[in-house]
Amino acid sequence: MYKIALITGMAYEAQIAHKSIKGNGFANEPLVFIAGPGAPHGEQVIGQAIKQGAKGIVSLGICGGLDPQLFSGHIVIPKEILQNDDKPITYQNTQVDLAWRAALLPVIEKDYFVTSSPLLTVTDPVTSITDKRKLHEQTGACAVDMESGKIAALAKAHGLPFIAVRVVGDVAGQSIPAAFDKVLKPNGELSVFELIKGLVTKWPGLQALKGLAKNDGEARANLSGLTTLALPNFKLPE
Repeated sequence: MYKIALITGMAYEAQIAHKSIKGNGFANEPLVFIAGPGAPHGEQVIGQAIKQGAKGIVSLGICGGLDPQLFSGHIVIPKEILQNDDKPITYQNTQVDLAWRAALLPVIEKDYFVTSSPLLTVTDPVTSITDKRKLHEQTGACAVDMESGKIAALAKAHGLPFIAVRVVGDVAGQSIPAAFDKVLKPNGELSVFELIKGLVTKWPGLQALKGLAKNDGEARANLSGLTTLALPNFKLPE
């Protein structure tokens, strides 16, 4: 019945996917799973997806920009995923399913600006402008996330076609202050309690939050829009 599984890192990304899918009435509408930040539950959710009939895997969600030419809301559908293997400037390279990607691309490009440059997966968040610039120079990657590399490797191990579809949130010229960590929950949502406390105590990350919130809103809107465009099966070839 189901053709594909959409795997996200954050709960809010999964919620966006669910809302975009709900009510469309497709018999083979996608499954949606949350692998967690860094995809610690990747093996488990892919196993569940296979049991429920998934024939392809999409790493879906929001990423951080590394290329200074990218803006918030920019769509990244890479030809390859670079995976940081914890050695300095050493990365594993996983190619996505190019036939599937080629079928999906014109659908998304009708309404959105899309880049094909590599997506980099790292083990820790990249928060500073300096680090973003270094990673872009070292790898040529246009954007960064924490899940796609692992999900790609797991999909390949199970013999499933894989693509990544990501939307840029924070851009290359935007830093994420350390103070922001206290306001952000592990699932990517904001802690209302910590935010209110920060407003009262003149939290230093408030100004940065305003810029990030605007970019995040644009990214979420485009994530929802492209998911709706790509339904029911993200153009997975039969």
